[in-house]
Amino acid sequence: MSATEAGTLGIKMIGTPHAPGSVQCDWIVAHANGASADSAATLYFPGGTAVSTNVQSINIPIGASVALIRQRLSSNATVGATMSVVRSYGLDSNNIPTRLDSTAGSATAAGQSLLFHTTESVNLFDATYMYSPPITLTGLDMLGDAKLRVMVETASDHTASVNQILVKFIN
Repeated sequence: MSATEAGTLGIKMIGTPHAPGSVQCDWIVAHANGASADSAATLYFPGGTAVSTNVQSINIPIGASVALIRQRLSSNATVGATMSVVRSYGLDSNNIPTRLDSTAGSATAAGQSLLFHTTESVNLFDATYMYSPPITLTGLDMLGDAKLRVMVETASDHTASVNQILVKFIN
């Protein structure tokens, strides 16, 4: 829109107009211990103050509409038979929760599994960590919420010095 067009609409333009940008951040820790399940009470009351100290209440960046979720283990980890199952909750500015990973309408609906191959060498690695693929490549819609909390429904039995749930926001 030009300054002339804006003026005829009664809009005062300050500075140069820009196209909307892309939101992207690095992977950040959403849950500090994928080997530790959160209590049933907090899974049903994710906006409360009694959640585990493993759960991070993450501010969703302005403009971000989608979150990718994955798990990170130390690179020398042994993958167990039980995979972490997580539930993802959005919280609005009043801490009213929305279940982001299930539309089943029930607080008891199963969460989503973070899957590793039990042959460790075929998983994704960097120099320090082993990574699961994201739960979904299209991500979870944040539904306009202000914060995200990822909670562990089922703890993994991986043997690892680091066992974290990560989140990455995009738009």
